[in-house]
Formats: sequence, C-alpha cells, structure tokens
Amino acid sequence: MKIFHFSLLWRCNEKCVFCAKGPAPEGARQQFPLREVIARLGKARKEGCEALSLDGGEPTLRPDLPKILKAAIELGYRKITVMTNAVALSDPAKVAALAKSHPRAPELVSFCVSLHSHRAPVAEKLTRSKNTFKRSLAGISNLRKAGFETDLYHVINAWNYRELPEFAKFAAGPGKARKVIFSFIYPARHILRKMYLYPKHSDVRPYLEKALKVLAKAKVSVSLSNCSVLPFCLMKGVEKLYLSAYEEGLNAVASDTSKTEQVPFFSSSFDSVNRVKYPQCSACALDRFCGGMWKFYSIIHGAGEVKPYKGPFLKKFISKLQPGSGK
Repeated sequence: MKIFHFSLLWRCNEKCVFCAKGPAPEGARQQFPLREVIARLGKARKEGCEALSLDGGEPTLRPDLPKILKAAIELGYRKITVMTNAVALSDPAKVAALAKSHPRAPELVSFCVSLHSHRAPVAEKLTRSKNTFKRSLAGISNLRKAGFETDLYHVINAWNYRELPEFAKFAAGPGKARKVIFSFIYPARHILRKMYLYPKHSDVRPYLEKALKVLAKAKVSVSLSNCSVLPFCLMKGVEKLYLSAYEEGLNAVASDTSKTEQVPFFSSSFDSVNRVKYPQCSACALDRFCGGMWKFYSIIHGAGEVKPYKGPFLKKFISKLQPGSGK
C-alpha cells in the first residue's frame, strides 16, 4: 500500500533531543493552510496513495485537525495514522472533536504516540519537556476511551536501550498498545553533535531481542521505522523488522513545506552523502540492496560490526527486495 507521509506544521510542544525535523529551513512556511492541505491530500490520492501518515511538528496543535481527518476519509484513504506525543490530547474535548470528525474516524484513524521511556524522568529528559509524561499517558487513555487504536513509537538511544524489555512489559500491560514501532535516531544535520546518543547496535541487540519476545508473547505487533534501515548484518535476530521497513520505504512519499520527495533512505544520491561501505561489503549477498553504514556511526563505533551476511532469511525474502541504493 502506497503511503503519503505529510508533515502539517513545524511547531511542537516538546523539544526532543533527537528530533529529526528541527526548525523550519530558511524560507519555508511554518505550516500549510487548510485549503492547501486538502489539495495535497487529493493530489496524493490521485497518485495512488491509499495510506496517510500525518505528522509535524505536532499535528494536534492544529485546531483544524478534525477537518483534515474528515477530508482524508472522504477522499478515500483506507488507513490514516496521526503521529503525536499526545500531550495536547490529555484534554478530553480535543479527543472528542477528533472522534466526531467523521462517523468512520475511530475505524479508519489510529494514533501513533511517541513515548521514549516508561519512566517519567527518562522520558522528560529526552523530550526536554517537564510534566509532559503524565499528560501523554492521559492522552493515550483518552484516545482508547474514544475508540481509537493506539500504537507507541519508541526511539532507541543510549539513555533507554537497556530498559527495552521493561518498556515492552509496559507497552504490553493494561490497555496494551496495538503495536510498537521502534526507531533509531535519524542523523539529521542539525543534531549531528548529539549523535553520542546513538548506541552501538551490538550492544542494543540482546535487549531488543528480549523486548521482542515480551511483545510477541503479549501479541503486540512490532515494526521498525524505515528511517532506521541499517546494514542487514547489524540486524541479526531481528531481520524481519528490517525487511518490513525496507518494503514500506519503497512505497512512501514524504512532504512538508520545504519539499516533497520519495522517502530518501533508499536512493543512491542520499547514500552517497550519508553512508559509507567497506571492502568486506562486496562479499555480502545483500550488497546490491544495502546502502551501507551511516558515516557518523562509522566514526563513532567503527566498522567492526559490519560483516558479509549469509543469514537464513535470504532465500525466503530475497525475491521481495528490489535493487536500490546499494547498486
């Protein structure tokens, strides 16, 4: 299903230390007016997009979000996701307005809530926003009471990765999440100096594997953000997450007030600027599909983890992959 990632505005009510968006580029508008939002939604539908992901900034800061959801449903989007920190949704009236935006809203719209720890001190250290953790949890509760499905979006970093199994237990607890989307930090230019927060993948893997077992037992779905697509050899034990993220990214378009583009993580031009390959990569069966290692990561952690891959998933899934940036 082709997906349209649409950033509605740049403004946010949190200040996440690893935020990939950051401030609006010079000359870019702060947000789209409603009329243009609806026009762009219509254009993307005509171009074959059936799924829609609305993000920002923080989309719930727009008073016209109910009108946007109504328009998206009437245009025929089959699946609509709102990316949010849910802080503003601690107000039940805001959630009620979203639920009333269209009779099918609770059926077609889901909310993916950014929650980077199950503990307030860690969460608020990462979001640099005091007294927001409880409000996010209240927002999640309000959404569920209104009949909306809720997922959790969790950015793995040096401050939280050792607690991944405990976070999984939290996510699978009472009123459990439908799904957990894990991500690693996207190295946007404005946060490169913060990349000390990007942990070594071999350190993360055992904690992530334990978390996945907890979620599987609780029947909570798991996926990986497509901005987290990494060399396959770094994903041993969680290859299925890589493959689903790769496939989704090949069918995604992203738009904000500065540009509209295919999700860039699979293009040779993107990789030539942001990634690096090593001599040993040429011996890997997935070399032509893989964009390589983030350049910043190789500087921080070296190339010791990069090894030619000959895993059991290759025969089963190789036909699903399309030659892309690794050519």
